[in-house]
Amino acid sequence: MPPFGKILAMISRHKIQKEKANIVEAYRAYLATRPPLDEVLGEMKEGLEQLNHLDELLFTKALMQHAVRLDIEFPENPGYWKFVEPFGERALTPTGRNAVRKMIDVEKARRLEVKFRWLKLLIPIITALAALVGAAPASSWPSRNEIPRFVKRRIRNGPLRRTLAK
Repeated sequence: MPPFGKILAMISRHKIQKEKANIVEAYRAYLATRPPLDEVLGEMKEGLEQLNHLDELLFTKALMQHAVRLDIEFPENPGYWKFVEPFGERALTPTGRNAVRKMIDVEKARRLEVKFRWLKLLIPIITALAALVGAAPASSWPSRNEIPRFVKRRIRNGPLRRTLAK
């Protein structure tokens, strides 16, 4: 390699090392301005707690709306509720959520039972009506002589001729 190439290689190595030093220095300066890790973790923990509280509130509101649609009264048991401080509202505890879910299930089962009771009443009535219609006297049906000619032709020439010829 000619001496000129070695000089270029040394200059480029020197530039690379200088650039590395600049990057390391800039990163150290950046780290010096950042808050300590303990502080960041503490803020992160508080943020996660607030998100969990918000999730509890949203779940409580969804259960309350469902219960209101079914006309269910909420229990005022103090063990079922807790106060969520950042939002200033009450949320159901897991025990309270289970109790409200059970109340919702009982109400749904009761309503389903009422629907089945009506169904059990209507099925015999519909069956009786069908039997009455089916038991109409045969004299009210038209005889073979009373059937119009165009219908007789269709019967004679159609697929039903074998069954109706009897």
